[in-house]
Amino acid sequence: MKIYPLLLAATLISGCNASNVPNASRPDTGRISEGLLLAEKSQCTSCHDLDTKVIGPSWNDVSSRYNEMIRSGRESRKDVEEMLEKKIAMGGKGNWVSATGGMSMPPSYPKVSRENIRKLVEYILSLKPN
Repeated sequence: MKIYPLLLAATLISGCNASNVPNASRPDTGRISEGLLLAEKSQCTSCHDLDTKVIGPSWNDVSSRYNEMIRSGRESRKDVEEMLEKKIAMGGKGNWVSATGGMSMPPSYPKVSRENIRKLVEYILSLKPN
């Protein structure tokens, strides 16, 4: 009899988190989940959300913008990755004025390591907006 409440609780908890993992049917779901956990740990989720603008733009919007630069041939993937790594590490202002109202993004480095910033960029670029 005690198993039923545990199963119900586990089902409800896993259902609540399902919307936080984008495109759960994709094969790289583990990396996406790792990226989301890293973003939460690094306090990125204070200003960014997967689908909606908070203080900064949504990650789906960021992913769309920078992946379009790669698809169109305006920038190489390596250049885009370096651009985003620098933006996350150093912070910045001016690229998302319509979303931020002019608020600047604070620098993440050295609080977030270069290696983890690289992982965050991988996570963001891996997103495929619905």
